[in-house]
Amino acid sequence: MSKSASLLKNENENGNSRSLEGKMLVASPHMNDPFFEKSLVYICAHDDNGIIGIIVNQQIGMVSIVDMLKNSGNNKKPKAINKKYPVLFGGPVNSDLIVALSLTKTQEVSFSEHRRADMHADAGTFLQDVIHGKNKPSKLILAKGVSAWDADQLESEISENAWFVIDPSLQMLFSQRIKHKWDTVMKGLGVSNMNYLVHYSGNA
Repeated sequence: MSKSASLLKNENENGNSRSLEGKMLVASPHMNDPFFEKSLVYICAHDDNGIIGIIVNQQIGMVSIVDMLKNSGNNKKPKAINKKYPVLFGGPVNSDLIVALSLTKTQEVSFSEHRRADMHADAGTFLQDVIHGKNKPSKLILAKGVSAWDADQLESEISENAWFVIDPSLQMLFSQRIKHKWDTVMKGLGVSNMNYLVHYSGNA
């Protein structure tokens, strides 16, 4: 838990030009790790301590904000927010941790330029703020667990062609049509579109 918290608070303060923050990892068809087979992983944080991401195409349920807060033992009765959001399997690390990934309307407009979404390690507090109007996300997904790598581990996996690295789109990240996301992305990585792969993708 301490490693994840450190990374979430320290969003690449070293200014590493090779940072993967804001990138999407696409599992190679040859991926042999059962946690990551046919997965898309959005990278939320990358610094000298390691890398934190969320798998965005393995849905395990749907939940409304109010229901989630009730399940967490919150006894307050805020105004009803009944819209349901996907709950994803975010990764095998800290599997009991529930995190939120969100965009404001302003961030949504500029997403194609910055590719940055906000990750909230304390989803309960964040959702309370949403209910009480302190935060107004235009896009939101929830995940149980995160994906994490040591500083050099992921780069080694990429060099071995276990992953492709691409710039994510809003649709890729937040679409609730989750089942076929990986297939759709892989079709987009045909020979004619190989220019979307960045230099991290080794010999892929």
